[in-house]
Amino acid sequence: MRHTANETSTTTLTRLITALDKQQPVTVTYVKADGTTTVRTVELYDITVSNAGDILLKAMDRETGEARSFRVDRIQAYTIHRTAYTVPRTTPDDQTAPELATVTVLYAEEPSMTQGQQFAQDMRHFLSIGTRTRRDRKGLDLHREIADWVRTAAMERGTLDSSQEESFRPAYDAACSWYKWIKLGRASYLVIEHINALSPYQFCALLGDMIDAEVKSTSQGGQYFERMRAELLAQAS
Repeated sequence: MRHTANETSTTTLTRLITALDKQQPVTVTYVKADGTTTVRTVELYDITVSNAGDILLKAMDRETGEARSFRVDRIQAYTIHRTAYTVPRTTPDDQTAPELATVTVLYAEEPSMTQGQQFAQDMRHFLSIGTRTRRDRKGLDLHREIADWVRTAAMERGTLDSSQEESFRPAYDAACSWYKWIKLGRASYLVIEHINALSPYQFCALLGDMIDAEVKSTSQGGQYFERMRAELLAQAS
């Protein structure tokens, strides 16, 4: 059993995302809104951010077979099991795929900035990223660094100033999608290779485009990358 008080929130979330990716059940000790504590064994199927900015785990409860949501900041402890999922989930959480700009215009910026383009500009300024900046900076993977700062803005309030948090937080679902589908290798090889080849400048634009495409969960992120794959194949034909 791991106690969340003994590790950073980023570490907790990374381990839970890995459990989701491997489809390993998790037993959580959870503090409910009324202050009571419950222990549930669940099967994660998505991670999202609420309108209030709280990070939510969406999961199937093994005891009831029902879908439930858990705020990450209310989890006191958790255990990841090395077994497989058993609870059927017949109703998809997301019924429609988000709109995706074509790859040919994915990294373009218009004079009137969208929320995603504003994010890209602010992140580039924050990390001093220019058009010629390489992905590797003194041993740091800037793709990972960008995603980590997005997670920090969403999960560790007060670490950044309020304007940076407001700008970076909308990219949280995009960053989680990148980690699940690209970093962990679940997307198609074509998409993974394409994104891994992006410069940090372009990677900021990618996350920004995902914001503007209204990617609100990792499952929608998977749909986004599938549409990207189709666009890349069309361009290659």
